[in-house]
Formats: sequence, C-alpha cells, structure tokens
Amino acid sequence: MAEEITSDTIQDALNRNPHLAEYILNYRRATGRTPEFVPVPDNKLRGRTSLDVIYPVGDPIFIHAVKEKNAILYKPIEPNLTPEEQDIMEKVMAIILEHAADYPPPESPDVLEANIDKIYARIVNVGGANKAKGNSVTVVKGLYEKLLYNIKREVIGLGPIEPLIRDSHIEDISCIGADGVYIVHKIFGSITTTITFGDNNRLMLFAKRISERVGRPVSDKVPIVDATLPDGSRLSVIYSMDVSARGPSFTIRKFSDVPISIVQLVQFNTLSAEEAAYVWLALEYGQSVFVCGETASGKTTVVNAIIPFIRPELKVFSAEDTPEIRAPQEAWQQLVTRERGAADSRVSLYDLLRTALRSRPNYIIVGEIRGAEGSMAFQAMQTGHPVISTFHAASVRKMIQRFTGDPINIPVTFMDN
Repeated sequence: MAEEITSDTIQDALNRNPHLAEYILNYRRATGRTPEFVPVPDNKLRGRTSLDVIYPVGDPIFIHAVKEKNAILYKPIEPNLTPEEQDIMEKVMAIILEHAADYPPPESPDVLEANIDKIYARIVNVGGANKAKGNSVTVVKGLYEKLLYNIKREVIGLGPIEPLIRDSHIEDISCIGADGVYIVHKIFGSITTTITFGDNNRLMLFAKRISERVGRPVSDKVPIVDATLPDGSRLSVIYSMDVSARGPSFTIRKFSDVPISIVQLVQFNTLSAEEAAYVWLALEYGQSVFVCGETASGKTTVVNAIIPFIRPELKVFSAEDTPEIRAPQEAWQQLVTRERGAADSRVSLYDLLRTALRSRPNYIIVGEIRGAEGSMAFQAMQTGHPVISTFHAASVRKMIQRFTGDPINIPVTFMDN
C-alpha cells in the first residue's frame, strides 16, 4: 500500500483521523486516563513502570501500547467497520472485481492500488445514506475513506495484521492458533497484541491467502511453507492441524528497508568498536568470517552490516534459500535455491555453491549453513575463496561439534587449517 502521512502532533492526528478521536474518547470514559501521544517512540519508553502511549505508524493506523497487569498490550487503532458497513464493503468489492476485468493484470502492488482507486472513484459516491443500486454504491461522507482503506487492507495489504506490517518497530510476528497474535517489539520486547482471527477456519483461509500471494500455496498435502514476502520479510506457515495441534500458525520475521549499519550495532552494544575494526581488517585482507549464534540473535543483521567492508570493486556471490543478504557491491550475483518442482529441476544450496566456484568470485556469502553445503563452503575456503556465512551454534565448542558431526561432516583437520 502507498506510504501514508505520519502525524507530528496529536491535534494533527485527530483532525485527519476521526476514528482516533473516537477511540481516545471511549478509552478516557472507560479508564479515566488519556494516553500520551508520542510521534516517534524510542528506547526511553522501555524503562517506564507505567506505560500508556499512542504512536503513529502512518495514517490511518495508530498503535496504543499500554501496561495492564504488569504486561504490555499492543492495540492497533484502525477505522473499523460495523456489520452493516462490512456488508456494504463486500458489495463494493464484488463490483470492483467485475470492473477489474477491464484492466490488464497489475504488474505491481502500486498498479493494483491505482486501479482500485480509479474503480472506487467511479462506482462509489457520497450521499445522505448508505445504499447500493446496480453497479454503484452511495455512502455517507464519513464512510467513504474508511471503506476505501479497508478494501485496500484486504486486497493489497495483509488484512488483520496490516498494522503490524506497517509498524517499523516490530521485528517478529507470530500466530499460534486463532486466539492471539504475538510480536517482538524493538522497544517493548515480546508482547501480546489484541489481534485475533476468531476461529481456526478464518486463520486457515488467511494462511492460504498469504501463501498464495507469494507463490507458495499451502495445503493439506504441503502443510509447511517457507517463503519471502514482497518487502523481503521471511514467512513461515504451518497449515494443517494434523501437523500443528493448536491450529494453523505463521511467523513473519521482518527486515528493515535499510540494513542496520555497523555503527548502529556498536551503539546497540552488539559488538565493540574494536571487534568491528577487527572484522573490517579481516574482510579487507580476504579472510573468511562465520557469524554464529542462537536463533534470532541477529546473525543475518551482523552479516549485512559487515558486507560493506568488502571492497566495492570486488565480485560477491551470495547463495541463500530465503533472500536476506543485501550487498552494496555492484558486481553482486544473488542466487536463491529452488526447492519445489520435479526432482531434476530443483536447485539446492550445494548446487549454488558448486556453481560459485566456477564464477571466480572474490567473496562467497552463504545465507546459512545447515547441511551438505557446509562441506562445499569449506572446500571453497581451501581453494582460496573467502566465505561469509551464518551458523546456528551457542558457543565456539558447539560450532566445531556441529561442523564435524552429522550431517555436515567437515574433517577436523579443516577446522584448524
């Protein structure tokens, strides 16, 4: 969806978003409190003993973060529809679908949004009452923009979780069954949202929809899918209740449009300035670097931050199963595995690394080493090709044990060479 306006003051926000004013009024009546408006949340909010703030993520979406019973609750604020308005929206969407046949297939979400805007302006008019007649719909003034937002949220966005996708302060989104959606917030940590899917049937429809959108549809036959969303976020879906006992589930690991820099990582105390300088020297002189750690410890973030240390004129070759690496070098060859289709048409990480050795790269970057591709990565290092990769291990000892054991089986003599 197109980038929306972000409010700098509460008055600006209220003037443009009547639903926000209504939400604050109802909240004040129920609790006797008025949330603090924070245009840009920062780490100063992290240490508060009492938290009750609203911050914008782009009109018309706002987030209410409030501490209740010693736990922070994440409440998206959107223009919600009444059941009657929901019926009108379904009629409008049906008419839009009919008119969509007059347009060529959209090549991008922006083109799709432009088409929706054109059709919507043609078929929806502002009047004194909400009514539908033939292929046109009349709505009251206050419903016109609200209806358009909800249509775009469903057709272009990701429905109930669209506020989470739009919020740049969120790192991970998780849903296990239909009862709740959980997030990892950059400021507040792991917290619960008020978003629910109601029942597992609705969640299954959502899982199907989001997987079909990225070209990797889930089904009872293929219940587990890993894919990448258009914005680069990593998606994992478990569809069948035979596999997931508590119901369908999905996880989205979000990635920033702009990778975190090494300077920011030093400021975050992820590594010291001396350690960053050491890695810089290592890459400057063609050394291999493995970033090891536990799940969600920031391994890929660190790799993306150190890749700019490679000289800009060098050729970089990356191989991944999910595209997450971002190299600034002009001579960057980015390859991704193909895990579906006939057996003879699949391309594994091992195949990509074997191809890399024939491409004469100055640096080979492996998204993550898990299996047989590890032996090929070490063969590349033995032949003089420096390698950068991530690897799951809790310590150096565990790293060596995993590399030298099944299924990677790197000879111990390679580890000390």
